[in-house]
Amino acid sequence: MIARRGVTLVELLVAVVVAAVLLTMAIRVQVAAERSGRSRLERLAATASLRTAAKLVRWEWAGLGSDSVAGPDYAVLGAGRVAYRGQTGLLAVCRLSGDTLTVDPTQLGAWRQRLPVSGRDSLLIYLPGDSASRLDAWLPAAVASGPEVAACPGGAVGARYRIVPAAYSEPVPEATVARSFEPLELRAYNSAGSWQLGQVGTASGGVVQPALGPLAPGGFEIVPAGATGLEVRIRLLTGRETAVGPGVVPRAGDSLALALRLVNVP
Repeated sequence: MIARRGVTLVELLVAVVVAAVLLTMAIRVQVAAERSGRSRLERLAATASLRTAAKLVRWEWAGLGSDSVAGPDYAVLGAGRVAYRGQTGLLAVCRLSGDTLTVDPTQLGAWRQRLPVSGRDSLLIYLPGDSASRLDAWLPAAVASGPEVAACPGGAVGARYRIVPAAYSEPVPEATVARSFEPLELRAYNSAGSWQLGQVGTASGGVVQPALGPLAPGGFEIVPAGATGLEVRIRLLTGRETAVGPGVVPRAGDSLALALRLVNVP
């Protein structure tokens, strides 16, 4: 007759210890996998944000330059901020006389986001030159009022504006084109202890519209690139670098950087 032997207390304790060790190892592997996956997702999100920033800069600044009359389309104000002319469209000017400008809204619509808004937008009026008198140039003009319904030569319905042009001694053409723009500023700002990149319309006194973040301190720089260009530098923090909590230490190595150079080529 075979005697049945039970489990001793020592064996039971050994089994519990082994199970606890295996469970601890499994939890550590799972936590490490979750952290690794979270880190990859954070870097992918940061990469997508930097691509968005690159598109914003290229879209807003690709057409910026400098003119003999209008001056540069951008002004570097200081660390972490830059002012520029945010292009809103190209206008067909059918009549220009003194302080009155009339445009044909049916023309050049594919190159226009919207018609100018008085008190918010300004204009650069094209002055065609010739070999004897002057170089081609753009005449700055503020939009004082409008639009009002008016007629273009030929009977087309136009939009009339009152403008305040800059002083200029050369003759101004009656019909030409104009670039409309809104004075904008791109700046780094601190919100609740976190640095963000935002855009604000300076003419209308608007609030800052967030565009990208969180940034590293000093993570937005504008530096000259040669005589006619700019280099935009952005350093974006990932979630790991800004994480807080027990045992979670921010890691500077998780930040991503973007350097975008824009140069005017004649």
